[in-house]
Amino acid sequence: LVPKMLQQLEDEHLIMARETAQGREFSLQTVESQAWYEEFHRQVSELKGNPQTLEAYRSKEIQRYITKQVAQARITQGEVAEPRVINVSFDSELPSEATKRIYAWAPEQTEKQ
Repeated sequence: LVPKMLQQLEDEHLIMARETAQGREFSLQTVESQAWYEEFHRQVSELKGNPQTLEAYRSKEIQRYITKQVAQARITQGEVAEPRVINVSFDSELPSEATKRIYAWAPEQTEKQ
């Protein structure tokens, strides 16, 4: 009976459960923590209901990661080790100037492609 009641209170966001070394503990939600919890669940529901937004976030994070990794890469050429710039392109087609400049090409791909 008590576990069911605790679960119901947790589902209603009146208490918050957390795992500790002593087991599962419950605490009352403060007004601030309850507001945060409700906002968190609102955002989760919004993202689940709008896959395009989630896809846009995913794309943005992948592009940010690739850009960061390419920025750390160094390419040198010749005996004097002339540094070469690595350009990043996320376009679906390889840039036309790819024969003249160095590109890290990462076209956007869906799971189906």
